[in-house]
Amino acid sequence: MKHKKLSLIFTIIFMVSSCNSVFAKTNDAPPSINGSAAITLDVNTGEIIYTKDIDGTNYKKANSTKGMYPASTTKLMTALVFSKNKNKLSSDILKYNKSAIEQPKYSLYTDYKSANLKVGNSIPSQDVMNALLLYSANDMAYVVAGNVGKTSTDDENSKKAVNNFIDMMNKEAEELHMKNTHFVTANGLHDVNHYTTPYDLSLLGRAAAKDKWVSETIIKKKSDMHINNVTIPLENRNKLLEENINGAVCIGGKTGYTSDAGRCLVAIFNKNGHKIIGVVMNSIYDAKDSFVFEDMKKIIDWSYKASKVNYLKKDSKVKTVSLKYKPLLFVGPEKTLQVPLLLKENVDYYKNTVNTKEIKTTINTDKLTLNNLSTNKPVAQITVSEREAVKSYDLYTNVSKSQILKDNILLYSLVALSFIAVCALLIFISIYINKIKRRHSRRKNKYWS
Repeated sequence: MKHKKLSLIFTIIFMVSSCNSVFAKTNDAPPSINGSAAITLDVNTGEIIYTKDIDGTNYKKANSTKGMYPASTTKLMTALVFSKNKNKLSSDILKYNKSAIEQPKYSLYTDYKSANLKVGNSIPSQDVMNALLLYSANDMAYVVAGNVGKTSTDDENSKKAVNNFIDMMNKEAEELHMKNTHFVTANGLHDVNHYTTPYDLSLLGRAAAKDKWVSETIIKKKSDMHINNVTIPLENRNKLLEENINGAVCIGGKTGYTSDAGRCLVAIFNKNGHKIIGVVMNSIYDAKDSFVFEDMKKIIDWSYKASKVNYLKKDSKVKTVSLKYKPLLFVGPEKTLQVPLLLKENVDYYKNTVNTKEIKTTINTDKLTLNNLSTNKPVAQITVSEREAVKSYDLYTNVSKSQILKDNILLYSLVALSFIAVCALLIFISIYINKIKRRHSRRKNKYWS
């Protein structure tokens, strides 16, 4: 008997430990990375999955900066503004300009002297986009800035055109809700007033992933461009492109590096239609240039395995609304009907330091009236917000209009009985009056006869 009890105890311990092992496999602790800050974001929903100082708060405090430096990941914004304003160009040809020729390496002007690039040279817009996003050419960023930012036909060489383009970049950042971002350059070369955060960069990457021209360019591994009879090979600097990480394939992104920014990377992955964007900032730049890419692989692999946790349970009551009414419509006393609002599905979310702190709900009951009370139709809505991720769920109730009848059955019975009594009294009075009239009529007839 004693052996049986011991066996049962060991079996229970084994089962519990097995359950804990399964739980650990699906909810592993977030990976540690070399980058100072990072994030992963669901491209479709905007939900934050992995977090490490996503607003650069700790970095700013430690380094006395206004934000984090994005280096050449800035060129995603340059490309996005280029794509959205391409129709402003008079043709698909851009002119090489003065601000472009002033840029340091990596630039086509400095790296391919044989191409003999000169101010005024014509370059097809697709070649400019390829050189900007694949080769990360610093001069091509200013070819875009001068040509897109110009306000007159031959204005691409002016500082005014470039400044106008920088304004367009900052306006686009504002529209994307990049609240902790400010651009000063078109290519991301260091400036203390040129900064962003991992979260803001994820919003930019999300917009880039949804832009047809940009997304079709960053997915290319190689391309060639031809200038003055010279072929310039363009190879994508994103080492993760097309790499498969447990089924998640990298479909684009943008690298960046300056000594002040450290190694930065924005990368977009797709796994069976589920797209996740990752951002790593201020990682290590070593001789093999491997750290930032290893960082990205860790957080992407973890993010695709991450499980959501429950925030609001199915069939739970999220609020009770009081509806005032008069049982007798326009007369009589006012009463209150308590209407519970219920969820018919689970509300789940990715649990991390940001979502746990910031997740909030708003309930819209504007259309909830006595007339639309129903137990099988939605009567209100609850909206769950996690920064840019906003989703609404229908709310139902277990109270219908028939509840008013049940709550007031005594009153309605008294009213009905009163009505019947009044009717009976009126009928009695009517009969009595008619009887008197008939008697009076008989007497009158008797007198005249």
